Amino acid sequence: MNITKENNEVVIRIPLIQRGESTYGEGQWSVPNLVGVIEQGKNGGDDEYSLWFAQYLDYKDSLQTTSPAFHFYGDREEFVALCEELLLEVEMHTRCVECQELIYGTHTLTDKGVVCLECNSSPPSPPLS
Repeated sequence: MNITKENNEVVIRIPLIQRGESTYGEGQWSVPNLVGVIEQGKNGGDDEYSLWFAQYLDYKDSLQTTSPAFHFYGDREEFVALCEELLLEVEMHTRCVECQELIYGTHTLTDKGVVCLECNSSPPSPPLS
């Protein structure tokens, strides 16, 4: 990463591709440094768009998102077009229908919708009287 000042702007240069060697010495890999992430809006609100740093786990052969790098202000079409231009994957994170938390991993699809692992393993709430 290269961070510089040009006139009155901060310029951050991030290589689009990260390269590395296999954990087990079986070759090299190269994958994107960033991933586009669309987060479903809470309670039907607007979706949020951001570029997240990516980390390649070669022992799992999996690209994982780590943390948000930049928030994108615009609409879905503009965001997807940007990701396509940059050759970045786009991930969609939905919210649990029970607790409204974003789901980043394991979840269950129920008749109500997508439920996170924590809500799915909790005992059901008693019905309201």
